[in-house]
Amino acid sequence: MANASLLRCSWSSAMTDGAGDMVEKTRLPLELQSEIFLCCLPSQELTVKTRGPPILFLRVSRLWRDIALATPKLWAHLSIAFPRHSLDLCESWIKRAQHLPLSLTLRGDLVLGDRALELLDDWAQQLHHLSLDVGTSRDADWSLRYISMVEDLPCLKTLSISSSDEIYFYDADNWLEILDVAPELVQLNMQIVIPEQSRTRLASSEPLVHESLERLQVAYAKGVLQHITLSGLKELSLQFIDFDPERLKAFLTRSSPTLVYWDLNPPLQWSPVMTDCLRLVPSLVHLFLRIGDHNMNIITLLATSSANILPNLCHLTLQSYFTTRIEDVDSIIRMLSVRRLASPHFRKLESFRLIDQYPLNSDFAAALGKLAEDGMNIRVGKSRQDVE
Repeated sequence: MANASLLRCSWSSAMTDGAGDMVEKTRLPLELQSEIFLCCLPSQELTVKTRGPPILFLRVSRLWRDIALATPKLWAHLSIAFPRHSLDLCESWIKRAQHLPLSLTLRGDLVLGDRALELLDDWAQQLHHLSLDVGTSRDADWSLRYISMVEDLPCLKTLSISSSDEIYFYDADNWLEILDVAPELVQLNMQIVIPEQSRTRLASSEPLVHESLERLQVAYAKGVLQHITLSGLKELSLQFIDFDPERLKAFLTRSSPTLVYWDLNPPLQWSPVMTDCLRLVPSLVHLFLRIGDHNMNIITLLATSSANILPNLCHLTLQSYFTTRIEDVDSIIRMLSVRRLASPHFRKLESFRLIDQYPLNSDFAAALGKLAEDGMNIRVGKSRQDVE
């Protein structure tokens, strides 16, 4: 609030007295004025066409323009849409960031944006966060081909590839080569499909080893897990049930990660191999699980102390499959009750979230209420946002 008040005072002075008087009236150090400007950046992604900050700061007065241009942090984030955004403006914007880490989002028809993708060579040493929002499979392969050709992405921390449509990468080499040239990558989010039959140089060789990657989120895993080894993995999200349990087990075995969070959409039929997968991640603290009455075996396993399953689990979220109603609520209550008790076999369960489109029956609601009275943090809702 104090920063906003200071900004309003400066704004008023600039508009009524002009830039000349503003220079005389401003007593704040440049560093503080820069911080105030940073606090006024909008939360949404910045584009070169924006009418708000930081472009707005260039138009108020000469003093404000000088402050904005002397504050590289204002220009370190940019979203570029193709083909409508002028690349000259984009280049000018990025230059104002000087040598600061860059966060870029590339959207639209990336084939038409080949010049911008080539410019990534110039920005590669500064690039910390890169997001690709592609429209077609052609865009996806084209853009990743350019990025994979960059010799070095030494500072890249996060890479996100997404689309509103179902996108297929037929050349898996592209994203694997990005892992090769981005040794500091911490987070990889791929909401795309890499078909199992896609060409890859690693198909007949050892999986690529990446030690820095901590968070992996993939929509379709069939063309992914068999090609990588991630010893530093902390968070794993497998959102669709296309993976092979044997390959998942092999991935976890060779990676031996200290996994803390797992968003899992298990196979329609639970198998002993999936049980083995759970035993390979005893460090797991938070499990997000999509279930239905067809794979309630895992709920029974969680309630069995002798099974040696997830001894450190503290937070559990269950989501029903699509519009399927969970009928076997007794198994859930039994598991929660067992996990809530102090035990030498596992830690006490601290929180439980249930995402279901259907209202709870009275007995289920009453049982959850008793667990809540006992101190368990419980939330129920129809969407992920409802229970967060």
